Amino acid sequence: MAEEEKKEHKEHQEHHVEHHPEHHSKKKEMNVWMYISIILGIVLVIGFFTGAYNLSNLSGTMSASDAAVKAMDFLNKNAMPAGMTATYKGVNETAGMYMVTFEVQNQTYSAFITKNGKYFSPQIIDMAQYGIPQTPVQPDMPTAAKAEAELYIFSYCPAGTAALNSFATAAKSLGTAADMKVRFFSDMHGAHELQQNKIQECIQQEAPSEYWDYALKYVETIYPKCGQTRDASCDKNESVKLMGTLGIDSDAVMACVNESGDALYSTDQGYADGLKLSSSPSIVINGMSLGSSYDRSPEGVKTLICSGFETAPGVCSSALSNQTSSATGSC
Repeated sequence: MAEEEKKEHKEHQEHHVEHHPEHHSKKKEMNVWMYISIILGIVLVIGFFTGAYNLSNLSGTMSASDAAVKAMDFLNKNAMPAGMTATYKGVNETAGMYMVTFEVQNQTYSAFITKNGKYFSPQIIDMAQYGIPQTPVQPDMPTAAKAEAELYIFSYCPAGTAALNSFATAAKSLGTAADMKVRFFSDMHGAHELQQNKIQECIQQEAPSEYWDYALKYVETIYPKCGQTRDASCDKNESVKLMGTLGIDSDAVMACVNESGDALYSTDQGYADGLKLSSSPSIVINGMSLGSSYDRSPEGVKTLICSGFETAPGVCSSALSNQTSSATGSC
């Protein structure tokens, strides 16, 4: 290649890299998880074909912390690319297993280990995404003259925010016909999540009539932006900005966060513990937990809440969207 052509080729490459740094960063992060998933997938396949796995034997239960230690040890010894180490971030019970959250190159991932500490998997497959219907929930719940519905989530959980969008949509449709509340019970994703949990607790206390609008806009604007940066400053600044556009007194809300946020959050965690909730989202109707296996579309949520009335009010006949967000599963 002529010297001039080489120079032009090099300049083109540099120009490409300069203008697309995020593309290369995301590709690198995606490849790390792809590598881990492939390695763990190979281990799983070999285990099944050699008879190493006997899934009929799931007896025994390790503590969450012991299972997390075992999972991280297995992960770093068997599935990490050369020169990389997975850093433990937290553990939570979900779908009858322990979900271990870890970080690789500033990117957060999750994998699952059975409660007896014997089997490890990179993911849980939601069969509903592949056209295999889940067993529909048959609510056998107490009814009330005025139904009470509570949604338990982590504010930066993808599935939790998707459920919040449907729940808030249903709440705006039902108006005052039902008593509806959102509760937060984990900050596994970091300081920005703990802060947002408290902000939403306080908006429900200080400006309840504006909360549902805030919730919908939060899912649309703040979650995708600050969920990527994982930055508490982003979360606070964007939340204050959004409150301003909705006529919410952000000074009163942030004062509540500083003075009462810990107590409000602790109260919700206590309610979740009492109901033995472990995954986000979980829905509770008239005090009965229905878990996370329900139709999460706005119409599905509204219908579920309306089944908690002794006599369903007229607003229950209003049709909402039956489209479910792509963020299925749970945290």
